[in-house]
Amino acid sequence: MADEKYTNAFVRDSKEIVREVDGKKVTFIRFRAVAKCKVPNPDYVSKPDGKDTRTASQKRRNVWQQVSTNLEVRKGRSKKQTDTNVTNALEAWRAELNAEASVPEQAKASVADYIRDYITLRERVQVDGKGVLEKSTALDYRKSLGRLEANGFGSISMHDVTTKFVREWERKQLEKGMSVYQVRKCHRLLHLVFDYAYRMEELEANPVARVTPPSLPKKEPNSLTQGGMQYVTEQLEGLEPTPVVVAAYLGLHAGLRCEEACALRWSDVDFERQTLTIRGAVGVGKGGSYMKDTKTGKSRIVDFDSPQMASLLKKRQQLMLEQRGNIITGFKDTFVCGNPDGGYAHPTTISRQWAALAGAWGLVGVS
Repeated sequence: MADEKYTNAFVRDSKEIVREVDGKKVTFIRFRAVAKCKVPNPDYVSKPDGKDTRTASQKRRNVWQQVSTNLEVRKGRSKKQTDTNVTNALEAWRAELNAEASVPEQAKASVADYIRDYITLRERVQVDGKGVLEKSTALDYRKSLGRLEANGFGSISMHDVTTKFVREWERKQLEKGMSVYQVRKCHRLLHLVFDYAYRMEELEANPVARVTPPSLPKKEPNSLTQGGMQYVTEQLEGLEPTPVVVAAYLGLHAGLRCEEACALRWSDVDFERQTLTIRGAVGVGKGGSYMKDTKTGKSRIVDFDSPQMASLLKKRQQLMLEQRGNIITGFKDTFVCGNPDGGYAHPTTISRQWAALAGAWGLVGVS
């Protein structure tokens, strides 16, 4: 009993009432059930350094508070039976109070609020072995949070979410028109956050763990045939070496992601050894674009795959030098696919320009 938050419940204001049930008059005992519980003391003050000047009230971490509710039981055939019915009702109510009291305060928060706090925390520090969130990842999480909050997870508490609720929620969102990709992103975020709450011992289980997210639709391979690669290469080599042309060529022949091509500087290009050093990438987050590490967090070296690549890069270099008025000072720090004044290209802009080129050449499904 000492470990429980609530003391034994007791009865106040007991009275008999008669009600008709199935055409028969039945007597019930209506009473006020009362119990005491421990709650945090609002006057509590931590022990100060030096002399303890706190009052007795300020030293108590918890204080007792009285709670009550109206209960009603059927009158028994004897006083003993009636007393048993009342006792059982009291114990059931007290058990509910203790069960509610055992739920951590964090688990009583709405799912949306909990996720919001989790993202904010992950943006600042490592959490449960996971690193600080990239700005682009945090932005993606917040977009999913917006969908969750607007569709039922803004009011339900962490403690009340069940596997059935999550499964039904995902089914209904697909029926409403939410894309499979968006539902899968919401599922991934829910799984991550509920797993964190479970590891923090704020929940007894992760209700998302037994839910299978919707399958992705089958799509054609996002790649070019050998003939297609040759065609695109010829088209690129015949154009002025603009940022999108160079970025597309680097992606096609050096395997650079768009974000990596945007972050490539001239100091990373070694014409003598015919290599590129990939040191970072340009990310896109809530506050705009920013420089970040590669996905692996490590740099890598890529060889030029052909004399044509060296030729294209030299043409790009010459064009940028001309645009700078042939001012060499600080040129090595400028970006290969960036502006002559030193700014880098935005990945979204490059992607949009590439989509226009691909469309003009009749390419389908090539990112």
